Amino acid sequence: MLFSSLSQLLADRYPGTVSSYPLDCELSHVSILEASSSVLPPDQLGIYTKTELTDDLPLPLCLFCAGFPSRQLIDRLVANGTNYILVPENSSHEAVVFILSLFQKQQSLYADLMYMLASEENLGTVLSEFSNRSGCQMLAVDISGKVLAHSTPFLVDHPHWQYSVQVGYLDDYLIEYILSFRRKNNLEVHPRPFVLYCDHMKMYIKAIRVMTNMEIVGYIFMGCHSDAFPHFSDTFMILLAKKLLDMLINRRSYPTAHFNLYHNILTDIICGATEDEITRRIAAARITFPPQMRVVVLQTNYFVGNKYLQDTLIPKVSAVFPGTPKLLKDGALILFFEVSEAGSIPPEVYQRLQQLANDSKVLVGISNVFQKPSDLYSHYQQSLQVLSIAKRSREQHRIFFFSDYAFYVLIDSLEDKSVLPHCLHPILPKLETYDTEKNTELYKTLKVYVQTGYSKNLTADLMFLHRNTVNYRIQQITDLFSLDFSDHTLLFKLQYSFYIDSYLKNQYISMTSCPKQPEYEPKKQMSE
Repeated sequence: MLFSSLSQLLADRYPGTVSSYPLDCELSHVSILEASSSVLPPDQLGIYTKTELTDDLPLPLCLFCAGFPSRQLIDRLVANGTNYILVPENSSHEAVVFILSLFQKQQSLYADLMYMLASEENLGTVLSEFSNRSGCQMLAVDISGKVLAHSTPFLVDHPHWQYSVQVGYLDDYLIEYILSFRRKNNLEVHPRPFVLYCDHMKMYIKAIRVMTNMEIVGYIFMGCHSDAFPHFSDTFMILLAKKLLDMLINRRSYPTAHFNLYHNILTDIICGATEDEITRRIAAARITFPPQMRVVVLQTNYFVGNKYLQDTLIPKVSAVFPGTPKLLKDGALILFFEVSEAGSIPPEVYQRLQQLANDSKVLVGISNVFQKPSDLYSHYQQSLQVLSIAKRSREQHRIFFFSDYAFYVLIDSLEDKSVLPHCLHPILPKLETYDTEKNTELYKTLKVYVQTGYSKNLTADLMFLHRNTVNYRIQQITDLFSLDFSDHTLLFKLQYSFYIDSYLKNQYISMTSCPKQPEYEPKKQMSE
């Protein structure tokens, strides 16, 4: 507590109190002393009676006197530059009890807060404990304006602050106020607590910048309607700043504060933050995103727990893609890659991703292309949806593009899947029956023929058959079942029928031509 704050408290409670503080300072201790030759430390308040103030007393920096000493002694206090409080004798006993009670409560609170911090208590719980016992409101934010913790209940007479705490991020008005205050007042950037006065809230604000390498990554605010902050408030805020910095920088995976800020915003997008919130925070943090992106999600085919992902998979991914932000959520590792204007993943990136998937035995789901950071959430869902298909697939490859399996995702969303067998073209079960009876491969031949966009050449290549054999089988199917392959309606029905049939059998086929061509290179035109 500042000496000036204590002086004001006593003057308000005990009329006639006289004080002077030529060198205002923070008080951390209080002692009732008798005449002594020892000198008190500058942060300790010495309590004396007027009879104990003698000419040979070594004067401390901060002094409280019960009763008024002689004029000569007061002149000596002034000449010495001593901070002093003189309380009328009839009120002195009550004033001493008040001072001791005040400091004892604060010492008890400080001890409890230190225990909570050492016990890794939730930051919001620590701030609430401090607020409830000191009457000071508290708030912690990162540089983008996200509310990281606050005291509960949080009650200030200002709609912007109240709303910000309610929604979880500061609005444009408050962000600009924080950023502009230092410019307007020409304040030095330093990591020490400082006090402001807010005319709007009629409140004193003690603030500290959370910094690393002289870069501001967050703020902690303490609000009080008088400037009588607890005597340990500076020390407390410095410790809070260190704790908040640890929260903002996960040193195991993210090397810089800027990278971590990027990571934190991505995490909030993935968790469903609103577009308005994300847009504001990106602007406040002054971070940029690539013009074209894809979400990439890595997941094991079976549950392994976050420990494997955190201790094994993340280090592998960090080694392969050191500059790529990574998010761990719900048993999956989420990344996003910059792609070309056409949406292609660079060949070397795709190859490294493929090698990583094979070595780590993980499945990889890749979303469609998007531009707006706020669209990351919906494209993250795309990657999860295609991975759900991939886990049921019998295909050998490990990388699955949403665009290749979108039809299956559509089918997957149906509540009543009993209708699916009735949507098949009737020739499919007939072909399977015929193949069983005659030991032929008409079903497989037609499936590959449809899958390749009705290319007989490519069908022959994929099935390792002569072109004439494929011609014969297609003709055989035409004759046996009276099919007309010039009918475009038939072609469409056969295509979706094979997709539905493969879905029912968990034998998913890519919607691109076979063999699977990765999206880092242009698709070749298939022809007869």
